[in-house]
Amino acid sequence: NQRIVNNLLQKGYEVPTEIQDKTLSSILEGRNVLGIAQTGTGKTAAFLVPLIHNLINTTAAFQVLIIAPTRELAVQTDTEFRSIAKGLGMHSNCFICGTSVYADIQKLRKPCHFVIGTPGRLADMVRQGALNLTLFNTVILDEFDRLLDMGFAKEIERLVGGMTNRKQTILFSATEEKGQKQLISKLIANPVEIRVNNGNASADTVDQDIVTVRNGEDKMDLLL
Repeated sequence: NQRIVNNLLQKGYEVPTEIQDKTLSSILEGRNVLGIAQTGTGKTAAFLVPLIHNLINTTAAFQVLIIAPTRELAVQTDTEFRSIAKGLGMHSNCFICGTSVYADIQKLRKPCHFVIGTPGRLADMVRQGALNLTLFNTVILDEFDRLLDMGFAKEIERLVGGMTNRKQTILFSATEEKGQKQLISKLIANPVEIRVNNGNASADTVDQDIVTVRNGEDKMDLLL
């Protein structure tokens, strides 16, 4: 949609990254996708752009659930959604631990297109009866290797299992753990698998530094 293209151009995006280019058509077609690409290669936009396109001119009805392993990634994804969907009349809500449960319950009284959150808070909303998983037809597990490695595996299974009307499952990650293959096969059926990775977890555009904390030094003071 040209309005999405205009928003992307305003953000400074001129050409898609490799992972965006290779997953676009499959996600647009509603297929299950498993994508592996380094950190910093635009995986968030890779699933947001086609999903936003497919939902333009639809009434908000809790269509897409995005599960992220950390509060920071959930907020970042919500911010990215709002910039790509600017002016399209589409809405999202973000649910993370450390915020008001009452306020979150109130937000869920009004339907939105995208719900983004961390496993613990999303599961809490389900237990409170505020979040109805059967309404969603699409689920995205962002950085699924971390989701399944941080003790969230059972929570993820319950959340995805509760989506009885799920039609599309999308898994994105920078790495893929061999020990998670059996669980992944339970979560996603017959996916289009796209791997864009040179063996490193982060892209060359990401700078990384290591700061060594010696005995007796305070980690926070050193970081500051």
